[in-house]
Amino acid sequence: MRFLDVKIKMRVKVKLSFFILKKFIRRRGQLTVIRDFNSHRYSKASIQFIEILNELNQKELFEIQSIIYNYIADESPPFVKNEISGFGMLAIDMAFRKTRFNKKQIGDSNQEILDNMLKTITKPSIGFLIKLNKEGTIEKSKMIITRMNSSRFGDYIVFNYFQSPTTMVYDFLKLLEKGELSNPKVDKIVLFNLTLIDELEKEKNQKLKFKKIKNIISEVKRQVSLDDLNNILGIIAAVKKKKRNLFIQLGTKNQEDALVLSQIDLLSAASRELNNLDFSSLSFWDKIQYKIQRKIFNTKGYLYRKYRSGIGYFLKW
Repeated sequence: MRFLDVKIKMRVKVKLSFFILKKFIRRRGQLTVIRDFNSHRYSKASIQFIEILNELNQKELFEIQSIIYNYIADESPPFVKNEISGFGMLAIDMAFRKTRFNKKQIGDSNQEILDNMLKTITKPSIGFLIKLNKEGTIEKSKMIITRMNSSRFGDYIVFNYFQSPTTMVYDFLKLLEKGELSNPKVDKIVLFNLTLIDELEKEKNQKLKFKKIKNIISEVKRQVSLDDLNNILGIIAAVKKKKRNLFIQLGTKNQEDALVLSQIDLLSAASRELNNLDFSSLSFWDKIQYKIQRKIFNTKGYLYRKYRSGIGYFLKW
């Protein structure tokens, strides 16, 4: 099962909505509350979101883990070797100092730090990709397997189910409340990456699917080649967020981790679709390319590009 389309029943139960919002706000004991949380829009959106959550709330943990496992079963490993040069490690040290994050919280040796960083950002989770309508309520939603943290990009929300186990409704409404984009240019690229994943998985024509896979590999290489420092800052931000409560994260518009994590989602999807591709209809030349790329994915990992792998994929050195 790859995606579970979630049907949204349009029922507005205002009293229930108010009760839920007040309960979550009271539980957190927050001084800063959602503006106008009693409004019709928040009431309606909270009811819609609760119905979306029911798809997973009715399942046991092992059932949810099974959904994740079945989804990623055909993916190639993210990395085989996690190695970088001395210059690369220097760049990472500079990034840690810039973020004022003690890397010893991640590991003792440099290799342990690199390995734990990569394991953290490549670990899949389950959540929802939510499209908002002009009213600011939910237009449609689908279940996704993602490495991304909960975040918002314009009219789209990525909600990570495991990030806020006790305050899901409140955390969703905080995302709903977000105003201007923190970095419109980057957010646009993230949305583009999410669209590429959706289009790849929906493509039935095997020739076109292989073309999309090649384009995705080239596109991610292009993206990560733009700014090494921002790549590492994004990875560190992702690691920090995995260690912090989502409610604290939502106090800032900072989503610098989203781009790197969407790139990982994109490459993992490309590896899965390549491994499942029916290559019999491909041309002779495409078959050769298919075999070469599949070998690279499965022997070196999908985070590999010309002598760089693992964390090194995101660096020039």
